[in-house]
Amino acid sequence: MHDPEFLVNLWLTLKPYIQKKEALEAAVSMLRTAEEFGDVESISADMRGQDNTLDSALNELYEYSESDSESEDDESFESDALDYDDYDDEE
Repeated sequence: MHDPEFLVNLWLTLKPYIQKKEALEAAVSMLRTAEEFGDVESISADMRGQDNTLDSALNELYEYSESDSESEDDESFESDALDYDDYDDEE
């Protein structure tokens, strides 16, 4: 297993040497290479929030978004919400 801090520090060390337009592709490539040596997805939550480009690469590879963890709460709220259009018909 990888150390999330190591991978974040590695990325932050390499990033200044990468052209901005190629940074996302480079981050994805770095993560894919790291996957060959261990399960990066299992530590991806610990890597988030350190760098926007790295976060985007993690999202691209593992299809994660911050709303995923909140989606269950949102769905239950939506099912409990009143439909106010029904009340307009009664008036």
